[in-house]
Amino acid sequence: MNHCCWLRLFLLLLGLMVAGPVAPLWGQLPPLPEAERVSGAVVLVADARTGKLLGGVRADQAFQRTYFPGSIFKIAIALAWMQRGGFNSQTEFTCTGHDTVAGTPVRCWLGTGHGKVRFVPAFAGSCNLYFQHIAAGISHPELLRAAKQLGMIGPCNFPGEPIGAPAVPHINVQNLLGESFTVSPAQMLRLALTLATRGRLAIAPFQLSGPRYRPLYQGLRQCVQKGTGKGAWHSAFTVSGKTGTVYRDGTRSRTAGWFVGFAPSDRPRYAVVVLNPNGTGSDAAGIAGAVFGRLM
Repeated sequence: MNHCCWLRLFLLLLGLMVAGPVAPLWGQLPPLPEAERVSGAVVLVADARTGKLLGGVRADQAFQRTYFPGSIFKIAIALAWMQRGGFNSQTEFTCTGHDTVAGTPVRCWLGTGHGKVRFVPAFAGSCNLYFQHIAAGISHPELLRAAKQLGMIGPCNFPGEPIGAPAVPHINVQNLLGESFTVSPAQMLRLALTLATRGRLAIAPFQLSGPRYRPLYQGLRQCVQKGTGKGAWHSAFTVSGKTGTVYRDGTRSRTAGWFVGFAPSDRPRYAVVVLNPNGTGSDAAGIAGAVFGRLM
């Protein structure tokens, strides 16, 4: 080997020593045409066993795009209720489509109301009134703690994450259903991984297993089986998840939709997040269903 070749080898090794090995941000996935043809849609996929980022659609916007979490925040409300004590999945409220909670007028997305409803069907059907009643009895620090545990607030510890701690939001009674702070697709993916691994892949690992949290996972499964997320349903395997629909751009006419979920429900292999900036949570669930179909 001549001196020129030795010099090139030396410089290459020196560069590796200084910079370290370069790990790609995203792995390889099959094409996801159902998501690619939806204008502006962002899809992120992770291995639910290891937490490794596998790829997605418009994954370069994982940290850049932020929207209100909307009804995804009901997961945090449920967790806070279960952790504070006094949780009872048989707690019942009557949803007539509108009510006043803690002095604030509240409307359910289902104008005719859900009728008498308990926790699991209220979660699966995303009943606003049910969760407003529950959240009104939970303190701001408790809600904030649950949202942080799930990864919805704060850093999500993925490669490429911008430096700097996000501001801690104030969750007020008027915005208990996810319209007081914004989240990125990457934060939603951390939420999906936290749920899929029963807390093992949370930023600060904690236990989400056992009888206390069983109703939450029943709600996640029923949301896809017969609730707002049924667009993600598959006959060959079970999917668990939650939808969210939020108003965007300060208007009450344009919406964005979220879906956060994992599959198979019992032994998750994939965690998936879909953001549809021009649709609803049900639309996002439909995209997620197509993505799970490609993956499985």
